[in-house]
Amino acid sequence: MDYIRTVFFHNEAPWIVSSSDDQTIRVWNWQSRACLAVLTGHSHYVMCAQFHPSEDMIVSASLDQTIRVWDIGSLRRKHSSPATSPYDDHGARVPSPRASQIDLFGAPEGQVKFVLEGHDRGVNWVQFHPSKPIIVSGSDDRSVKLWRYNETRAWETDTFRGHFNNISCVMFHAQSDLIISNSEDKSIRIWDYTKRGSQPIVQRRESDRFWILAGHPSLNLIAAGHDNGLMVFKLEHERPSYCVFEENQLFVLRDRTVVSVDLNGDERGAENSQSPIINLDHKVTPPSCLVHSVADNSLLLSSRGEAASYELFSARGGSSDSLRKGPGESAVFVARNRFAVLDEQQVHIKALDNTVYKTIACENAERILSCPPGSFLLVSKEDVRLYDIQQDKFVAESKLADIKYCVWSSDSTSLALFGSHVLYVVDRRTLAVKSTVRDTINIKSAVWDARGILFFTNSHHLKYLLPNGDVGVVCTVQAPLYLIRVKGDTIAALDRSCAVHHFKIDPTEFLFKLALWQGDQPTILHMIEHGNLMGQSIISYLRQNGYAEIALGFVQEPITRFELGIECCDLECAYEAAEKIESDDMWNRLADEAMMIGNFILAEKCLRRVGNHSRLSFLHLLTGNVPKLQSVTDEVRVKGDFNTRIQNDLFLGDNVDLANALVDAKVPSLAYLACKSSGLEIEGQDILDRFCRDKNNAHSLPVGRIAQVEPLFRQSEAWPLSADPVKNKIALTRKTPISRNPTAANDDLGELLQTAAFPASGGWDLEETGLELELDDIPSPSADADFSNVVEDGSWPQPGNANRDLLSMASSIPYHYLATGQVESALLLMKEQCGIVNFAPLESMVMRCLQGSSVQIEGFTQINLSSICQTEKEGHAASRPRPVFTFELMKQEFDAALQLTTTGKFSEAVKLFENVLLSCLFTVVSTDEEDEFLEIKSKCREYLLGLRMEHLRKELLGTDEARSLALACYFASCDLRNDHRILALRSALTQAYKQQCIALSCTLAKRLLQCSPPEATALQARKIIGLGERLPLNHADPIAISLGDDSAPIIIDARDIVPLDSKYIECPFCQAKYRTEYHASVCTVCNVASIGADGTGLVCCE
Repeated sequence: MDYIRTVFFHNEAPWIVSSSDDQTIRVWNWQSRACLAVLTGHSHYVMCAQFHPSEDMIVSASLDQTIRVWDIGSLRRKHSSPATSPYDDHGARVPSPRASQIDLFGAPEGQVKFVLEGHDRGVNWVQFHPSKPIIVSGSDDRSVKLWRYNETRAWETDTFRGHFNNISCVMFHAQSDLIISNSEDKSIRIWDYTKRGSQPIVQRRESDRFWILAGHPSLNLIAAGHDNGLMVFKLEHERPSYCVFEENQLFVLRDRTVVSVDLNGDERGAENSQSPIINLDHKVTPPSCLVHSVADNSLLLSSRGEAASYELFSARGGSSDSLRKGPGESAVFVARNRFAVLDEQQVHIKALDNTVYKTIACENAERILSCPPGSFLLVSKEDVRLYDIQQDKFVAESKLADIKYCVWSSDSTSLALFGSHVLYVVDRRTLAVKSTVRDTINIKSAVWDARGILFFTNSHHLKYLLPNGDVGVVCTVQAPLYLIRVKGDTIAALDRSCAVHHFKIDPTEFLFKLALWQGDQPTILHMIEHGNLMGQSIISYLRQNGYAEIALGFVQEPITRFELGIECCDLECAYEAAEKIESDDMWNRLADEAMMIGNFILAEKCLRRVGNHSRLSFLHLLTGNVPKLQSVTDEVRVKGDFNTRIQNDLFLGDNVDLANALVDAKVPSLAYLACKSSGLEIEGQDILDRFCRDKNNAHSLPVGRIAQVEPLFRQSEAWPLSADPVKNKIALTRKTPISRNPTAANDDLGELLQTAAFPASGGWDLEETGLELELDDIPSPSADADFSNVVEDGSWPQPGNANRDLLSMASSIPYHYLATGQVESALLLMKEQCGIVNFAPLESMVMRCLQGSSVQIEGFTQINLSSICQTEKEGHAASRPRPVFTFELMKQEFDAALQLTTTGKFSEAVKLFENVLLSCLFTVVSTDEEDEFLEIKSKCREYLLGLRMEHLRKELLGTDEARSLALACYFASCDLRNDHRILALRSALTQAYKQQCIALSCTLAKRLLQCSPPEATALQARKIIGLGERLPLNHADPIAISLGDDSAPIIIDARDIVPLDSKYIECPFCQAKYRTEYHASVCTVCNVASIGADGTGLVCCE
């Protein structure tokens, strides 16, 4: 024995074949570990030996430059004969008759059938074809040879050359007519043995030599071992090349033939639903992309790789000749008679006759993806860009990596981009990401349905993505599927063999979630009553999204019903569930919830279930129910709960029982003191005589008076917080604070949007801030309490931090100080952060924060009202004051202002924009909301400045046309919402055209087209652009107005409404721009901040 080169299993028998440097091939039984045969004949190292997949043959390769085919039929016959015992009845060994015959005549266990000679140097590898009588071999002579054999002879049929060093391994591909070889020249080559002289596909490594190859028996996977590891790769693109036309017709490339499939007919099983239309020549590289043009019913096929190219065919069929062809990595249609081709970092816009219409330079581009007519998507490794052909520029960009495919909805309103492990839903105009899905398994395909739901597949699942970003699994799939369309509850998809499959799905789950998101109550109720919505997943979904009351309809398990009842405030349901469980923790929790919504009757039931007499006593005292408080006292007297008994006796004023309780608690001196304090001299003396040992010490105790506590009110029914317990709990847990002013709590949006009227005279004149504020309605704590009898000995406790200090501690947000009554600190912080100097416009908002951030609590009749600041998390150490101006309210006001702008009510819109801008000083947002908050603040500045320009423009119409036109152009240059920008541009364009400013009109028209206006408006803009292109080079407009460009936009002085140069100063609050001469003036936009002041910046979140 010597070094063993290869080892292979037999497909059926328990055999192993090995090749060795001892010049032999050996066959082993891996069950008995016995050597069955030794095949000799090679005169050098045997580098490889393998079994035939189905016949009794072995092929071997040796460094003696030969390949030998061995017949092992006799070996199989020998070892597959019926088994007989080798021993007789007496235990003696009996030789087998067949073994004796073989030994007698010397029949070999394997004999050479063919010897193949043709290699000039040693042969390293050899393999049988899985099904054909073909053998492939690789040698140190750097060639791959193909051999054919029959029953009588074997011969060489072809030789493939291209490697530059010794060939280490060679193999047949299991599913196609390909040979794969690797070599010490650090490359892997793929050869098509049906095409003589064809160029191989090469995969190469820089520093690693390849040694071994293995193919997956059923999947398109090849493994290759090299010096430093292993690589696994696919030989060809497995994704079918297809496209869908109007959701009814499918074009798919199947076995080098483009087939047209009528999806409706195929779903019904019609025989003529599929028809071949284009037969591709074998010389054409199989295309990886197929695109259909509606205009002339043509197909554009493109292939990637070293020989990347595109070909244009007619989809009418009847011809296999391409209309046009050319080089290109990818190609898509961009208009009725135009298509775009990416080739060598350039995009060529071509006509159907292949003439170049336009060339666009682009760097790092990998592919182009189709879009609605007039545009295309350019994809690189790091981003995706949207190019508008009419505007001749990129109009949107998004930093999205690993994008390979895009899917548009049928109405082109929704766009999904996806790659191997990520899927994005983006805005069709700005490419801003709306939803993101990341998957650990490769995403294969995606398709939209008519309801706006995106369906996508990976290797194992069919999933859905709702418009709100929710993702779920529809079903599992046995093999990868490529979605074609979704029609109702029927999915049409392709498999990897390009066969069309139609199957039905259960849409209940995602339709139910969609109805929840849309607030479609009739559909929700119908699906609850008739749908098949069960399982923990849907219950968990409902709970996580705040629909606990709906989840109750699906649950019978008591613990889950209890939790859902608590969440949706259906306490009766929670009580029924708690009765079945009987857990003290649940009863206490239910009692807490009942107290929160004012249902003290249910709270009493729960507390009695657990026997919590202390809390029962407090509840009856709170509601003024003296009889029930007396009943609890009687119960604790029997149970011996002295603390609760003494407490209740104090509440009830039962001094006799109080003295008896103190005696029973073995504190007779306190019992004597209680009697003496309440005037019970006889009872006190009796206690002194019977129980007190040190009578002198008892006489020395200070005597006071026990005052009886009178209930403030008596409540016999549940507290009337709300008729609906669900709404009641929402009211108690909402973010909006409870105001001390009864009328302020009922303010609706209309009242909140009103502009407050300020006093004509006076003003805030604080020493440092210049603000004077009347705080007469904020109560002060009383200083009349007498604490002389509280403590006789020892020291008083040290005062801790006040509530207002705890709530604003270590905060940089002005509202936190304002809500806790620290007005001066809040205003100073506004001045430091935003340069606020004019506080008059903020007066009403400051008063509203003071009133809305705290509540007054009434105690006993002897105690004054207490003002307590409301917090976001009751009892939480890190809690902050509950906000009055919420971000949701700000967005509502901002949307209302935009709506007023749309309807032309500019004066009312200005008031709302001013209110939103100033409320930014008092609004607290989360980190996730900060960007949107700053965007709204910036938009308010732009609208206030722009609407002021529009007001001035209207005043100057007919008197100063040049200034009026300039104001119109400046207004159109503001950062407005797209629909408002279109209106502003149309107004400026109309005025400029009337003034015969054609060049200016052309500039405005181009900017108007960038906003994607309605088709009629776009048509007028294009006509004006065409008129401008015919102007002479020396043309000058009668009114010269500069609007800047995209790289250097125009900057407007907010006071004088004129363009600014590079030197300007800003308002530290709203960032409006001014000339330097206006330093220290009050900003004309926000009307509160000092221009050019040094501000650290508004802090709106922690």
